[in-house]
Amino acid sequence: CEYRLYLNKSQERYFTMMGNKLRGAYNLLVSHYVKDKDWKDIIRKNKETQKEVYDLLTNTEWLKDVPTIFLSFIQQSFFTSLDNFRKHKRRPPNFKKKTNPKITNEQIDLIYNHQFLLQHHLNLINNFHN
Repeated sequence: CEYRLYLNKSQERYFTMMGNKLRGAYNLLVSHYVKDKDWKDIIRKNKETQKEVYDLLTNTEWLKDVPTIFLSFIQQSFFTSLDNFRKHKRRPPNFKKKTNPKITNEQIDLIYNHQFLLQHHLNLINNFHN
């Protein structure tokens, strides 16, 4: 089943900004943990490295306004690409390019669910104060 979204200008700016920041966050992880490293030196997924990656994402100044659920999704995607690299002997994770933006249905659902939750919380706060 396919759906077509008709975004207003505000939503379009939001999706563009989030897409750019999420791509930038993934590229930050690639440059920090993969680029110019021997394949043996590329990090492996464990509790310590997951915390290290999460801390890097959440403490990066230009990612402060990105919801943490999106950052967790980027972290998960990064470790999945590392797992695929090791399991299937494919090329290591590479930088995402702006010329080929792909937004998956999963990402769209994630963004809309986040917006719904924010609106729900705002409604609860407004009803509490009224």
